[in-house]
Amino acid sequence: MRSIGEYLKIPRKIDKDAIWQEMQTRPEITSFLAEHGEELDPAKEKISFSALYTFYTHLLRPDKVTSGYQEELVVDSGAVRLSYTPTKETIDRNKKRAADAKLILVGPPESVRNIQLLDADKTPPRAEAFNEILAFLDKLEKGQEARGLYLAGDFGVGKTYLLSGLANACTAIGKTVAFVHFPSFLSELSNHFKDNTVSEKVDELKTADVLLIDDIGSESLSPWSRDDILGSILQYRMDRKMSTFFSSNLRFPELETFLANTKNEVNEAKAKRLMERIKFLSKEIVVGGKNYREF
Repeated sequence: MRSIGEYLKIPRKIDKDAIWQEMQTRPEITSFLAEHGEELDPAKEKISFSALYTFYTHLLRPDKVTSGYQEELVVDSGAVRLSYTPTKETIDRNKKRAADAKLILVGPPESVRNIQLLDADKTPPRAEAFNEILAFLDKLEKGQEARGLYLAGDFGVGKTYLLSGLANACTAIGKTVAFVHFPSFLSELSNHFKDNTVSEKVDELKTADVLLIDDIGSESLSPWSRDDILGSILQYRMDRKMSTFFSSNLRFPELETFLANTKNEVNEAKAKRLMERIKFLSKEIVVGGKNYREF
């Protein structure tokens, strides 16, 4: 078997000879040259030596600069060169960052970003909601029209958890998601009057590929927040058949009664119009089971 120096036809000098002796202790290098040595151009020995030596030093002491990438030897135009391929961990991390950028959170904690749909409770009281969400995701990924859900149920049964998992599943397939805890959103809107960004915040909810409205029916409503905020968001999305989800402690009839009674008036007609939009955008599913918030 020829030596590495013979493959590259490098003049035998004391310094390089010592380096080659060290390199020959690494099977990653010897096996590469045994396979590709005949492809190398002796005129490009300096390029090849530099790449091999860099590769060798990184085997001994991983380079922080290339952390997260798989360093490999390749032959390019007769010379040994280094190729860098992102590791699975790097690919997954980059996907997570891209997904996080597509998830707009208004109210829910940042920990929502770590919830995965497949970790959700799939026992019978939640099975229907879980299966409907999977069917929704299948349509969404295929680019088909996909109607949302209205998850109704008692406190702590996992409605928000399901929506959190759904949010991350949607961003993973490249969709922009707005996940809003509705009572918090309305209370925070007053902070945006000063900088004139109310319409900007509302537009984020109108235009997101998928909108998740959490805990509707527990907010403090005024005619303005009901008609100009919630009403305009739902009208915009209904006109464009945009996927919209809700969670609530109230069933449809109870929500209609709630929407009719604001701080300053009772208006059943406007409540009915809002309910028409909600029913158009979503299918009601009752989520049951134990209360996960109990100590």
